[in-house]
Amino acid sequence: LQPRPTYAPQVPTVIPTTPTPTKFSPNTTVSVPAVPDFLFPFANITENGTRIGSAVVSTAPLAFRSRTVNGVNGTTREAPSLDETICLFLIGDWGRENHPDQEAVALSMDKVAKTFCEPLAVLTVGDNYQASGGLNSIMDREFNSSYMYPYRFETLQVPWLTTLGNMDYTDTSSCGSEEEKEQRQCLLFEQQMKRSPLYQIDPSLRKRDPRWFADRFYSVVLSPNIEIFFADTSVFVSEYYNFDWASDVKGGLAEQDPKEQLAYLESALANSKATWKLLLGHHPMHSNGYNGGYEEVTQALDPLIRRYNVTAYFNGHDHSQQHIVSEDVHYFTQGAGSVTHQGFVPREPALFESDLSGFTALRFDPEALGVYFFDDQANGLYNYTIPRSSEQSLEDSVTLDFSGSNAQRRLWLSPASAL
Repeated sequence: LQPRPTYAPQVPTVIPTTPTPTKFSPNTTVSVPAVPDFLFPFANITENGTRIGSAVVSTAPLAFRSRTVNGVNGTTREAPSLDETICLFLIGDWGRENHPDQEAVALSMDKVAKTFCEPLAVLTVGDNYQASGGLNSIMDREFNSSYMYPYRFETLQVPWLTTLGNMDYTDTSSCGSEEEKEQRQCLLFEQQMKRSPLYQIDPSLRKRDPRWFADRFYSVVLSPNIEIFFADTSVFVSEYYNFDWASDVKGGLAEQDPKEQLAYLESALANSKATWKLLLGHHPMHSNGYNGGYEEVTQALDPLIRRYNVTAYFNGHDHSQQHIVSEDVHYFTQGAGSVTHQGFVPREPALFESDLSGFTALRFDPEALGVYFFDDQANGLYNYTIPRSSEQSLEDSVTLDFSGSNAQRRLWLSPASAL
C-alpha cells in the first residue's frame, strides 16, 4: 500500500447564513437528547430462531403496500407517481445514538422531504452504527437510539436500503480517536468482539422496524430505467485483514469472498437494462477528505463502472460532502450524516466540497438526474444535473418480484408498493 498523504487541517469556507455544526470530541461530554425506550413487541426473537444468511435476507418482503402512519389514526400515505418524479435520499456515516449532529440532519431530511421532494426510499453508504462499532445483537438498543428514533418522522417511513461500512464490521482501529471521529467509546475487547455485521443483515430486524433492509451486496430495480447496485467495499481493503477484528468477529471480513461479490456485480450489471445505473459503496475511490481514495476499491470496482456505463458512484467513509469527476464518471462522497471531518487535502480537482453535516437528495425525472446536497439546516449547498439522452424516457414501473436468475439479490421496488 502506498502511504496516505499527510492530513493538514484547513479552515473550511463556511456560508455566513449557515451555522457551523457542533464538532464531536470523544473526550468531551455531550448532552444527547433523551431517547425513549420503545417496548419491543417481538422480544421473544432469538438469534437461533432464524437462519442468518444472504438468501434469507434478500428474499424477505421489502414492500409496504398500505403503511399506517404511526399506527394511531389509521391513515395511509399515497406513493409518489413515477410519471412525475422519483426522489431518493442518501446518507452515510450516520448512526451515533441521536448525537446532536445526527439529530439535526434527520430534522433537515424531514424538512426537505416536506418542501422539496418526498423520498421513495432512503439509501445509506455504510457506517450505520458508529457509537460502539456495529450491533451486539438483533435486540441491541442502538437500533432504536441510532435509527428508529432519530428517523421517526412520517416522511421517512419508507424502505431504508443500506450498505455495510468498516464500522459495521466492528472496526476498532480508530477507537477513541478525536482526529478520526469514529467510535464514541472504546469497549473492552471481549465486548467489542460480541458485535457482528450479521445482526444488521438479519431479517428479524424488520420485525422491530419494517423499513430496514441490509445485505452485503445486492441490487434494487426502481423502474426498468433505474437500478441501484450496493457493494460491500470493506472486503477489498487489505490493511483491514491485519487487525484482530477482521477474523475474530463472527461473520467478519475473513469469512467473506471478494470474488463472490465481484461475480455477482459483473452479472447484475451485464444483465441490467436500466438507463440509470448507480453504484453505492462505503469507501471512496476519489476523495479530498481525511482518508482519501482507496486504490484497492478502485481496482476492484472502477473497471465495472466503465465497462457497464455506471452513471455515478456514491460513497461515505470520509465524513464530508464532495463531487469529483474523473474521466467522465461522477464520484459523490456523502459521509456527513452526523459528525464531520474538518478541511480537505487538495489531491485532485473537485466540483464541490463541504465539511458541513448533511445529506443528499436524488431526483429522477423524464429528462435528467438531479443530485442535491443539503446541510443540517435544510439549506441547499450544491446541485448537479446529469442529463438523459434525448431518445431515452422513463417507462412504467414494475411490481415487487423475486423471480428470475437473480432472485436472491435483485429486488424490484415500484412507487406503488413502496409504502
